[in-house]
Amino acid sequence: MTPRNLTVLVLIYAIWISLFAPFAALNVVAQRRAPRNMNNDSTENGEKGLQFKVREGSPQTEKREVSKFVAGEKLNQNETDSILKRLPQVKAQDDDKADFKLRADSLPPPKTGNVINAKFPANENQNAIDVTNANSKTLEVSRFSPDGNVPIVSDLSVTFSQPMIAVTSQTQAAQNVPV
Repeated sequence: MTPRNLTVLVLIYAIWISLFAPFAALNVVAQRRAPRNMNNDSTENGEKGLQFKVREGSPQTEKREVSKFVAGEKLNQNETDSILKRLPQVKAQDDDKADFKLRADSLPPPKTGNVINAKFPANENQNAIDVTNANSKTLEVSRFSPDGNVPIVSDLSVTFSQPMIAVTSQTQAAQNVPV
């Protein structure tokens, strides 16, 4: 037998034994947990399984606290009137006399967004920016965000006083093809 075959056989034997080792360990643990007076699960009749014995129990009395009742006294008319004088007067309202009163309607669900009554697409000459005169102005930052010293920024927004490039159509952009 070659050393290689011997190594393979030892590995197969070790794997085979490791498959059954957990079951053997469970059997040993179960024997340790078994009560000492019972060697097996069988009873005198030879039945196996969980066994119950029913017998009379001794009644145990519990001492409970008995709640004490307070003897109440009936108030005379003068004492009752003096207590009721301290309360504010109940004023009757007109809608109290209705036989059946419906509750107020629930508020309608909120609507999202605003409806803008504008033509879409807008006219081409409306609100057009004159790009030729815009180049003569100096470029300034209108607003920016975030403001101040921030260690990590997830969004950066900068708005300038005029467009950075002329807004044109896609046909003009398609004429300028990179090489």
